[in-house]
Amino acid sequence: MFFPVESDARRSEKDVSIYEKVALAATAQRYWSDNSVSVTVSFDPEKESKDVGTVLHLYDGQLKTVSFLPSGNTVYPQMPYTQITAEEYENYRMTLFPIDFAGVYAGMAADAVGEAYCTTDACEVKLIKDNQ
Repeated sequence: MFFPVESDARRSEKDVSIYEKVALAATAQRYWSDNSVSVTVSFDPEKESKDVGTVLHLYDGQLKTVSFLPSGNTVYPQMPYTQITAEEYENYRMTLFPIDFAGVYAGMAADAVGEAYCTTDACEVKLIKDNQ
């Protein structure tokens, strides 16, 4: 299952080189993050595989966590991002239904309160209603 996303970006993710993607991550690491920027850099396996080592060498010591993922829809069974056509986007978009946020805006949303620890594969979360 996936959610189709449309963007007004001037360039698509596939139009940005691995050099620029890693440079942006290094900039975020240097000027924004107080701990560790974690980035997965997708790349065109036919055109950019030879550049992965060079990029790692250029940014050695500037990133704490970086991984590289070949782009494409068939690399792994469940890719985090897939590319679809405009027709596929419209078809999938029509299968989604609108979310009713009326309860949220009316103050009926529940907020998590306090902390709980995990003793199994599930964690306890205490909820409090805003209107109580």
